[in-house]
Amino acid sequence: MRSRALAGAIAVGVVCGAGACGPGKGRAPEASDRPGVGPAATADTQSPSAASVDSVVLERSMCFGSCPAYRLSVAASGRVHFASLNPGEAGRTASDTIARGRAVELLARAERVGLFQLPDRTADDSMLCSARATDHSTVVVTVFGGAGTKRVEDYTGCYVSVDPPRIAERLLQLRSFQAEIDSVAGSGRWVRAARRD
Repeated sequence: MRSRALAGAIAVGVVCGAGACGPGKGRAPEASDRPGVGPAATADTQSPSAASVDSVVLERSMCFGSCPAYRLSVAASGRVHFASLNPGEAGRTASDTIARGRAVELLARAERVGLFQLPDRTADDSMLCSARATDHSTVVVTVFGGAGTKRVEDYTGCYVSVDPPRIAERLLQLRSFQAEIDSVAGSGRWVRAARRD
């Protein structure tokens, strides 16, 4: 009983940042998120290696509070594209370019954080998510490469223990990578809190 109460308190007490909480339902990135690539090229054949990664897409869903929902893509060329998924903001997009070296380094980091070894859905792995708080967001990271795609859906309400609250080290690394995607792309200039009408 105490664990359930604590889990509820964690869910209520979380401060919603860029994707800190949400309903746990992410949407698969669309083929149009991968620059210059149509639907046939995004078929999930096998996980690409870091050397073959040519773009990454980060998508954050809404939460019970005001967590922003958006899709962000970064290509090895340095091209960055942002699209808001907040209610009432259909069509609000932005684009920019960053130094190609920064983009390539970001894509290479996917392997160092173990992205290719993670399950497709972190919430389905009891080693990563043995306890679950409600009303958090889901963050989907998809990397595209010549060999195929790797997509990881991360429900941010996953814990390995609730007393005290503890997140699996592998998820901490993944979430650090998610934050780095935002940082390198400079998404903070476009992200707005979601408003529920």
